[in-house]
Amino acid sequence: MSYPDIDDIIIQDFNESDEQFLARKKLTHTIVKLNKLNHVTAVTCARLMINKVMLGTTYEVEIENILNGLKVE
Repeated sequence: MSYPDIDDIIIQDFNESDEQFLARKKLTHTIVKLNKLNHVTAVTCARLMINKVMLGTTYEVEIENILNGLKVE
C-alpha cells in the first residue's frame, strides 16, 4: 500500500516557529520508522505528542496509552 509522502501532508502552523515545525517533522519521521505506522497516523500522533509537551494537553486514557506505547528514541 502506498502512503502520501510525509512532507506533503505535514504543514507548518501559522504560530509554529521553524524550529518547532522541524522538531515535529523529525518526530513524525521517527514515529514512522520505529513503529511502522502509516504516514497520516504518524503525523497525527506527533501532533498529539507535541501538544502534550508544549501545551500540557491531556487525552482520554486510550489515546494516552497509545501515545505512551510509541517508540520515539
